[in-house]
Order: sequence, then structure tokens, then C-alpha cells
Amino acid sequence: APDVRAAYEGDRELFDAHFGEGVAIALLQLNAAELTNQFVPRTYAEADAELTPLRARIGGTEDFLRLAREKNEHVQSKPKGGQLGVLTRGSSLLPPEIRDEVFRVLAERPGDAVGTILGPLRMPGGSALLCLGARRPTPTWEEMASEVSRELRRRFVVERLRREDVLLWRDK
Repeated sequence: APDVRAAYEGDRELFDAHFGEGVAIALLQLNAAELTNQFVPRTYAEADAELTPLRARIGGTEDFLRLAREKNEHVQSKPKGGQLGVLTRGSSLLPPEIRDEVFRVLAERPGDAVGTILGPLRMPGGSALLCLGARRPTPTWEEMASEVSRELRRRFVVERLRREDVLLWRDK
């Protein structure tokens, strides 16, 4: 355990960014581009114009999730009713500038931010509304220690196994 603690302290910024404080997040995205084409039929401005009145009609988290199930065009989150999971400061769920905006809003609202709607925001491939859910507090050391141990095991495997020595069933 002392080695785990030392590894955590040595790379604390990374561990806190990926496994620390977070917030549940849901997405309602309309696909858009600078120029329309046969695959993307609307511009960012048109998507923003569709999302703005939707945002005004949203009465809370359940309302947002209902609309996300109906209108969301984000392939990965649509089957889950727009729910993306927990966003942390180091998460790759959202682009860094949007992730920073979410945490800026959370800092302004230290209490309950559940149901806070952000957007329209420009995303790769479209414009989106985000709905903030429950905050996940910074974990205790006991919780963080298990994440650090898991990451150290992952790093060990990656460092010790040469790619050419690993044969996967799909490589055949």
C-alpha cells in the first residue's frame, strides 16, 4: 500500500483528473456542420436555432432525458437516453473546452447543480445541450487506492507486453 500511495502522490494530478470529482452528464445533440451535405443536413447555426427553443421548454432532468430520447442524434448516447456517464476533469467524454465550461458552472454553483442546462454548445459533429446530474465527490483514499492499483496494473501490462507478442482472436 505505501507504493500505491507513493504512485498516487507522484501522479496525483492525473489520478484526480480521471478518478476524482465528477458530475453525471446527459447530452442532446443535433448533427451539424459549417457546410451542409447529404450526410449532415443542417448548419451549426440551424442546429443552435432548433436547440434554443427546446432549452427554454425543458422543465427539469426528466424532461431533458425524454427530449434526448426523442431528438438526440449523438450515436453513442442516444440508446442511453442521452446519458453519457460521469464527466471528470480529465475525462474524454467531451472536448476540453466544453469540459472546462461544465466545471466553471459547477464552481459557480457549489450546491446542487442537478438539472442545470448548458448550451447550445458547439461539439465535433453538431450542437448540443447538456444536462448536469448528480455530483460525484472526490473519493476517499480507500476508493482512490483501488483506482490507483488498477491503473498501475494496467501500466505494468502495457509496459511488459510487446504488441507483437499478443495475439487476439480477431488477429487471426
